[in-house]
Amino acid sequence: MNTPTPQGEVNTPIVTATEIPTQTPKPTITPTPEPRYVVKESEEVFTTAQEIMNQSEEAIVQQDRIQRWLDYWIKFDNRPFAEDSADIHWKYIYDNAKNPKEVWVLLEVGGEYNNKLFTVPMNENGFVDFPPTVVGSTIEAGLGPLEIDSNKDGTFLSVKDGVPVRINSEGEEVERLIQAQWEAVEKYPIDLEKLHNFPESYEYMVKNLDEFVEAPDPLEDLGAFREWVGKLEITIGDYNNREVNYWSKGVGFYPDYFEASSYSSPNKLEGQPEVAYFKHGSEIFPMLGLNVYYIDGGFVRTMMVILYNGIGSPEGREVISTLASGGKIRIARINSTQYELYPPLVNEAIEKGLIPVMDELDYNQVVFGMGTIQTEEGFQKMINGN
Repeated sequence: MNTPTPQGEVNTPIVTATEIPTQTPKPTITPTPEPRYVVKESEEVFTTAQEIMNQSEEAIVQQDRIQRWLDYWIKFDNRPFAEDSADIHWKYIYDNAKNPKEVWVLLEVGGEYNNKLFTVPMNENGFVDFPPTVVGSTIEAGLGPLEIDSNKDGTFLSVKDGVPVRINSEGEEVERLIQAQWEAVEKYPIDLEKLHNFPESYEYMVKNLDEFVEAPDPLEDLGAFREWVGKLEITIGDYNNREVNYWSKGVGFYPDYFEASSYSSPNKLEGQPEVAYFKHGSEIFPMLGLNVYYIDGGFVRTMMVILYNGIGSPEGREVISTLASGGKIRIARINSTQYELYPPLVNEAIEKGLIPVMDELDYNQVVFGMGTIQTEEGFQKMINGN
């Protein structure tokens, strides 16, 4: 039987507390940081110009590329450098230490490596910008750091047009780094574009030698010069395909010279003649190559005339500007016999064997030697006393 609740009273329910079990807090997991090689700045002292190159975009791009490979190498068991190494620094190589325009960035690693230099792997396109995906626990052959010998055979590291090179004590480029191999640089290469670059004047050539092909000095090493001419013959191709540079009425050997001439009907220079030079001491000797054709026939020979100033060469090297302005050629002559009034250097060259020689059966042969090119314009000045 329910007992009635008196009017005005409220039943209050009795709440029983439920015991909540105490939870053990989970431990905080701190992620293990990935190991990373840290490259420090070089401790060398730099000039202002060098500092500008060290902080240039060119340098930063190279540093970023190297860091990507460092981050790759450190993930392997056979990582190349100690994980906590404090002896890795940037090394800067310039094209010109005093006035740098290019910089090549390397790693210099101390400690057990004794400050050896390293860079990233290379392929046929140059330095590899990005490493592959990490696979396995060891670095594959060809994907590790590329060691660079800093002083091989007494040479010095440099950079030219973005390519690492070695230079000798005279500043000459002797090797280039191609596909991770040092390859010897041809001392006197024949670039077709430069070979057919006809200067506006001799003075222009002297001031812009890098625009023209250089040959060995025949007065110092005639054998090397002959070898260079042999390469020239191959470079300009078979005589059947050589373009006309000069139409001649007569070509042949005379007692004292080899000559191609059109006295009565001088002709302008045609096509793109070969142009080169060699240095003898402080003097620059220009050379003009003419593919000579008979007016009434076909190809005769290619003549390479070494121009000089003095007796036997009325227009001297000034003939270059006359030809560049459309001058007409009367004769192209190469001396074969000494003459007492010739400049001493010309007689010396002839004595050493720098004379025209022609194989009657070899039409690809280039006939060369000290000589002259005379234009109609120059001839008229001479006879008029100008």
